[in-house]
Amino acid sequence: MKGVILSIIGIVVVSVILISSLYAFRIIGPQNSNNGQGSNVNGGNSRMSAVLAYVVNSGSSNSLNGSVSVINTTTNNVIATIGVGYYPVAIAVTPNGNYAYVVNEGGTISVINTATNSVTATIRVGGDPTGIAITPDGKYAYVATQDLGKVTVINTSTNTPIYNISVDSAPVGIAITPNGKYAYVTDSITNKLTVINISTNKVVTNVSINGIASTMYNLAITPNGKYVYVPNNFAGGLVFVINTATNTETANISIDIANESSYPVDTAITPNGRYVYVTDSGAASVSVINTTTNSITAVINVGIAPMGIAITPNGEYAYVTNSERDTVSVINTATNTVVTNITVGAFPLRIAMT
Repeated sequence: MKGVILSIIGIVVVSVILISSLYAFRIIGPQNSNNGQGSNVNGGNSRMSAVLAYVVNSGSSNSLNGSVSVINTTTNNVIATIGVGYYPVAIAVTPNGNYAYVVNEGGTISVINTATNSVTATIRVGGDPTGIAITPDGKYAYVATQDLGKVTVINTSTNTPIYNISVDSAPVGIAITPNGKYAYVTDSITNKLTVINISTNKVVTNVSINGIASTMYNLAITPNGKYVYVPNNFAGGLVFVINTATNTETANISIDIANESSYPVDTAITPNGRYVYVTDSGAASVSVINTTTNSITAVINVGIAPMGIAITPNGEYAYVTNSERDTVSVINTATNTVVTNITVGAFPLRIAMT
């Protein structure tokens, strides 16, 4: 009887090991080294692990050598700090979450492997690049370079620039429509948005905006691709709404509801498309816009000089970089309250999620 029991236990143990191995393989899957492509090129994360937030720290007055802080959004702990280039100002993560592309004002792009949290490539684009977006299929990164008046297209398989697109004046922020057909580029001097056809890499139109557009920065596009939300801090703290079907301005929303010196900088939209979160560096707050009514529904106090913002894939939390406090505020989007603050590197500017 004892021998039978031991045999049964042995069979059970072996079965558990086999089932566990199969389960682990199903969850984790084989790892792929391709930048943003692999077996999951349509935007899903190839690793079913904790969502990571990558925070660009531009450096202190004593040193402009930048870094990236990596936050585990499950524990809200910084799990890694990665050295990058000179004065990093923007970041984008490939749709599968395998790579983060960091824009350095020194004219380079640092490519981070998110599995090892190490820089695996450095791409030279020249000038002082300021913004970046990656196509939904993960194949290309589009980089806006303000001082050279161009958008550089990078092939993410080879990490080489393959095309330069001349645009009006001084491009700063860039966002790509969810269907991957168009890129919208803000300009820091003119009151226009430049629209680029992704398939031809040609400028197809410029969208006029009613207001002083000398400081339009980062923009966001709704998940259904119908509207672009553009913050403009020299137009009385306004956020402009652009209809992508007609490429016309359909609304403008004032976030300066307390008659303060509003300075909207960055935007992020919840995955369900219902709300836009806008950082207001002048008022040290985040304004929440209802996209159905295009009205302010909440104002959330955060740290001093909030700049970048990103929302978790499940829409439950918004992460905000406070540039003059070296922290990231975490907002519960159900209650629109700050639940914690996380210390990161010096002068955090932008943030992106895996």
